[in-house]
Amino acid sequence: MLNDLILNFIELVDIEDISLTEHINMVDLQIEDDESFILSSGIISHNSAISGMSSVRDPNIHGGLALRGKVLNVNGENPKRVLDNGALKDIMNAMGLVIGERVNRHTLRYGKIYIAHDMDPDGLNIGALLINFFYTFWPELFDKDKEPVIYIFMTPFIVAEKGKIRKYWYSHNYNEFNPEEYHGWNITRLKGLGGLNFDDWKFSINGPVTYGMVDDGKLKEALNLIFNGDLADARKEWLGL
Repeated sequence: MLNDLILNFIELVDIEDISLTEHINMVDLQIEDDESFILSSGIISHNSAISGMSSVRDPNIHGGLALRGKVLNVNGENPKRVLDNGALKDIMNAMGLVIGERVNRHTLRYGKIYIAHDMDPDGLNIGALLINFFYTFWPELFDKDKEPVIYIFMTPFIVAEKGKIRKYWYSHNYNEFNPEEYHGWNITRLKGLGGLNFDDWKFSINGPVTYGMVDDGKLKEALNLIFNGDLADARKEWLGL
């Protein structure tokens, strides 16, 4: 349900509209830790996936960062606690973002931020927490009249393999997969980003499926409903609990 709410506020962006060559002077920052994420030109995903992504990326246009620890819910938090949070501090350092300073897109260290996460409740929650973080301090990143900076980066959900042929379906189109049409194929349901192998990452990065995050005028209200601790009753009503 959280994913459905997020998808109500994003636009599908044609990958041809994304210029990956505008920001080529990128630095790899890798922080080894369990329960962490990577930021790469950017991709944010579980730390277990960084080796797979790193093996297929173009180092001239893709940087990588594995984030330490959990993502903080910044709703109502003071900037000091945010700055003390290792995961969020790493993102700010990698991107060149400063709390209290409006973003200058021309001076950002990365041209795009792709958020990749497992398509389970934990992964969806992490993705939403990251969107909440960026929007809380830099809402101008979500200007609907400009090219998006923050993207949801989709990775394959179902893989069908036969010999050297691999076919992919994503979480948004897996209903189109008909197992009756693939007798004799090896069918894999990927549980998370850690399940992607070299070929899967290569396919995902070379032909990325992304959703550009923009504010349609309702994003602030939606994020507040989800993450404001004082709105528990309204949140339960919205969830139908």
